[in-house]
Amino acid sequence: RMHYGHPDIMNMQYMMQQGGVSKATKTINLSEDIFAGMDFTLRGEGREIRHREYFHLAKGRDLGFNSVLGFFSKLSSGTGEQLLTRQMLRVSQVLHLPESLTFYYAHGGYYITQYLVSVSMPLMVFTWLFVLCSDCDSNFRGFCEKSGSFTAAEAVAPMLTTFYSAFLFLFLLLSTLPLFTEIWMERSFGSALVRWLKQLFTLSFLLFIFQAKIIGYYIVAEIRQGGASYVATGRGLPTDRREFVGAPSYVAFHMLVTVQRLNTDRLAESPALMSALVQTLQGAVASAVGGDLVAPERVSVSIVGRGRIAVTVRPSENAPSIAIKDRLTAACVAPIIGMQISVLPGIAEVCVGTLKTRAILKESITGWRIEKVGGLYLDYTQHTYYDGMSLLFMTILVLIAGGYSDAGDYKTNMWSTFLSLSLVIFSWLYAPFIFNPYQFSVGYLVDDVKAWYGLFFTDGGKHWVEWYERVVLKPKRGIAKSFFSAELWFMFFVVTAWVSLLYNRQMSNAVIYSTDPGMKYYTTAALVPPFLLSSVYCLLAPIVEYIAGCRVKGWSARRAKAVRGLFARRRTTTPASQSDDDSATRSGSSDDEDTSSPIPTLMPATDPVTDTRHTNEDREVAGTPPQRCCEKGLPLVVSGIIIVSLQLIELFTPLLLIGRKTGDAKLFVAGVVLQVMFWNIIMRLAEASLSMEHCCRRVDTCFSLLHLAVRLLVYGNLIVRDIFVSAFIFLTLMPWVIINAINDVCLPRFSIHQTLIYRTPGPLAQKQISHDSSSDEEVAAGSAAA
Repeated sequence: RMHYGHPDIMNMQYMMQQGGVSKATKTINLSEDIFAGMDFTLRGEGREIRHREYFHLAKGRDLGFNSVLGFFSKLSSGTGEQLLTRQMLRVSQVLHLPESLTFYYAHGGYYITQYLVSVSMPLMVFTWLFVLCSDCDSNFRGFCEKSGSFTAAEAVAPMLTTFYSAFLFLFLLLSTLPLFTEIWMERSFGSALVRWLKQLFTLSFLLFIFQAKIIGYYIVAEIRQGGASYVATGRGLPTDRREFVGAPSYVAFHMLVTVQRLNTDRLAESPALMSALVQTLQGAVASAVGGDLVAPERVSVSIVGRGRIAVTVRPSENAPSIAIKDRLTAACVAPIIGMQISVLPGIAEVCVGTLKTRAILKESITGWRIEKVGGLYLDYTQHTYYDGMSLLFMTILVLIAGGYSDAGDYKTNMWSTFLSLSLVIFSWLYAPFIFNPYQFSVGYLVDDVKAWYGLFFTDGGKHWVEWYERVVLKPKRGIAKSFFSAELWFMFFVVTAWVSLLYNRQMSNAVIYSTDPGMKYYTTAALVPPFLLSSVYCLLAPIVEYIAGCRVKGWSARRAKAVRGLFARRRTTTPASQSDDDSATRSGSSDDEDTSSPIPTLMPATDPVTDTRHTNEDREVAGTPPQRCCEKGLPLVVSGIIIVSLQLIELFTPLLLIGRKTGDAKLFVAGVVLQVMFWNIIMRLAEASLSMEHCCRRVDTCFSLLHLAVRLLVYGNLIVRDIFVSAFIFLTLMPWVIINAINDVCLPRFSIHQTLIYRTPGPLAQKQISHDSSSDEEVAAGSAAA
């Protein structure tokens, strides 16, 4: 059976006789129970262990979107390691054909199929686009040597309408037949029909499309790079909202302290006692939170009346405000306040009986800085969002190239093809947000905007750089990410085909427009990668900053000396002792390095970052004092916008000039696709080179300016890409926010979004915890604060 999980019971004597179940490594043998089954099959000498399964006593499984995908990421990584082991090879050789096929389907075959399914749609659209661009434009039919009365769009349309027809949706419906039949057998036909309709109308198919993409990503990444690790997943029903990119910092907290049996009228008659009470409350709140986090002078107190006191807490500069909020909602705040008020001299004169104190956090005001980096967008950027945007981009190019308008009589039958494309694009871009509780609440939306701004635009982009280096740019994996990437080698062959296609079209135009002297230069410029102007900027920007007197971002003493050497036109030789000092500088132990810069120095020689999942990747941001612009140089976002603008100018200028002369839309589309592929290849190779830590140290020693230029080029492009993709997703979610707000106003007891997630119409009410100093019990007191 070799089942993953722990419902299987093994015969202890059998397992001990064949070597036990313990494995040597926690990476290769991540799925230890499957390896136990394979080892017993190989060494059991024909013996069998009977398995009995009780369907109504099943093991509880994950219920949340993120936890389900985290579980499948663990399974996919473990399966990727299994495919590389000798046990998998030997078991496949000794089993008979029916058992071998069953073994393949139940283990590696399922995950490989999910990868092929997820990659088939982009590959189909890419091939479709290539065929369309290889066809003659309608303005140049007389110059084409091809014979035939139909266009490339009319040739492709019959194939697509056959593959993506109504039978495809019938197949998708039949894929739910096992679930329908099982519920019908156990309960009734009506229960099975209701369950099937719930699955359909709660958009469960979006989960499975997204799940196939996640499974394919992890199994391929595991085979290529390795690094599998155990992922602890939850079992509970998720009710907490996952942020978009992180949590913003809090600038103020408004609390309401209720002191029962306190006569505020008598208190107002005694200014000295009131002043003492205010000072006592300031010290009590500061001590409850922590004196290192909040100073007493940053606590404001005002007497409201009837025993109610308004308290405003403003965190100290660079203090962790999320920790302050957690302490303000803790059960110890009210007892500490009540204890210190009760021992205040003269308080008995304004009280009637025993004091009872309650403290409620009414409101938390957020700022425009980010404090915790980690959210739904950062969880799945590499997995689905980039590919979803690429698929959307290619679909738009297909429409521009005439994939629908030139389909002729097949136009009406292509709705199923574009519907399938829309489902995949929508799932890859929006599925995590659709199944995120309270995603479309207006109060959380403001916090998401502030955190998004803080991630990309505060501290010169430092927080985005830290996330990128920790999660994406894994050190010591540069070669595995570049030369061992099948996608990269495939892109080289594809680029060759697109260069040939574009070159032939350009040569035809050069012959047709032979009288135009600029056509030859436009043709050559359209075939050159758009990196000339941006590379010049990346080389000159650090030099200009140094001349202007700004501290160059992430530069050590050696890098500044290299720039000075450019102007002196001589090579600077560094003694061995200074080289040691510079090594310490690069590792972060020197004061010459600005560690808050958006382009950091080389990463220290540490172990590779483990590829953790979801919340394990979240990091709290350490507070940094504000700096003047000249001290930290040009922000990374500004440099990124300049770099991308220069690349767009290089990309579109020759294509627009050619298109203005010829009016060939397919030539324009082919040029755009070729330049985008050039961009992908160069970015992948540059990113992989930055991952080679030892090589980067050598380059930094000899050509520090070159290393910094490459880093600026990569970081500038990628931060602009993240800004664009995240802003696109965020803005396209706004209509759902409006619909959710209208739903809350018109039908407060029926939430459409909660119905999609929990399959229940009633919204889940959050509760605010209030604390009573006279009791250790926590009392629910109203709805949650912002």
